Amino acid sequence: QDAPYEGYYDPYDNERSGIRNEISILCGRMVVQSRGAVTCLCWLLFMLSFIEPPSWCRDASHLFVDGVGYDVNNSSDNTVKEYGDCKTIFDMHGTTADGEENQQLYPSSQAMLLTIHRSRVIELVCVILISLYQACAF
Repeated sequence: QDAPYEGYYDPYDNERSGIRNEISILCGRMVVQSRGAVTCLCWLLFMLSFIEPPSWCRDASHLFVDGVGYDVNNSSDNTVKEYGDCKTIFDMHGTTADGEENQQLYPSSQAMLLTIHRSRVIELVCVILISLYQACAF
């Protein structure tokens, strides 16, 4: 049945409310059918954390006061607008804490597949679709 719990609106008990019955049946079936899609959206949000620029370095130029000559604010290319300070920070080389010179200070795969704007749009779309699913479920 589409209304499994007592206390909920049961479209099969109320034959006079035709439009309300159809909406109730449609929403119930849509929630059941879209459960797999919502699971995929949740996995997409989880996987997004691996391919978007990390949140800790998006606007991190105010954290760096470095006497070695790194100027995070003065990036030579126009990636600051798309990736924040992440691209510049991930390209930094210097002496590490254990004394090794000319090492990458923030080791990474150097593969930022999404810009900040694209990752926020994907997050927003996923959250809206999950919210719509939750609204129809209750």
